[in-house]
Amino acid sequence: MASHKRRSGKKKLNFSVGRYILGFIAIALAYHFAVSPTVKRIMLHPIFKLRHVVVDGSQYIDSEKIITSAAVEMGKNIFDINIGEISENLKKSYAAEDFTVYRSIPCTITIKIHEKKPVALLNMKKLIGVDKKGVPLPHIGANLVESLPIVTGINS
Repeated sequence: MASHKRRSGKKKLNFSVGRYILGFIAIALAYHFAVSPTVKRIMLHPIFKLRHVVVDGSQYIDSEKIITSAAVEMGKNIFDINIGEISENLKKSYAAEDFTVYRSIPCTITIKIHEKKPVALLNMKKLIGVDKKGVPLPHIGANLVESLPIVTGINS
């Protein structure tokens, strides 16, 4: 009597899974040894050194002061610059709604400012702008804002 051995589908399945795993490992190794170093070399190219900082949306705050407060190092690789840190530093320094900082390839950092709008001026030895919530905007004075009401009679 001839015995018939049934071939199990498990061996074929295990062989297929093994091929996929080996293929994945081969691709990962190729990326690690070929693609990744090439990308790093491209990113470190001198063309990506910071040459310009652009401030967009600044109506009341001096753009040069924003750039100084951002404390970005000119000539540094733009991929090494922590744009989140720049945004947080600017939020601490200025009473603005928000700052958006992003890279503009190849050599520019752009700072987009969303300023708080003054609705009045407080007369406190000098004129200081205030927003709609009454928060002082010390960088906004009478020389920057025309035709706003002046609030007097407030003691510091």
